[in-house]
Amino acid sequence: MKKLLVFLIVVGAVGFLVHRFVLTSATERSCQKLASLCGDRSGTVESCVRGMSDLGKTNKEAASKFDSCVADAKSCAAGAGCMVGAGLSAAGGLLNDFMKGVGDAVKK
Repeated sequence: MKKLLVFLIVVGAVGFLVHRFVLTSATERSCQKLASLCGDRSGTVESCVRGMSDLGKTNKEAASKFDSCVADAKSCAAGAGCMVGAGLSAAGGLLNDFMKGVGDAVKK
């Protein structure tokens, strides 16, 4: 009986780890941590994941900065700052690309 109990605990722990680190994306983990820091409200994780996924499509660097920043965040304000910083980083990248395009058009 003890062997069965130990086996079930090990299988449960492995299942949790696989779900947490293999089946869940980095963006979803970051949004879940942000929601837990700020008080989990219904729908916040899903909207955060959608927004950060869209950000990742336009600027992968900003999305990865968000993930690493939220991993280190200890408060809701720090996590919110990570989100704002990622958005500003993406906006800066878009503005830079825009200015390059304008410069290329003017040269021609």
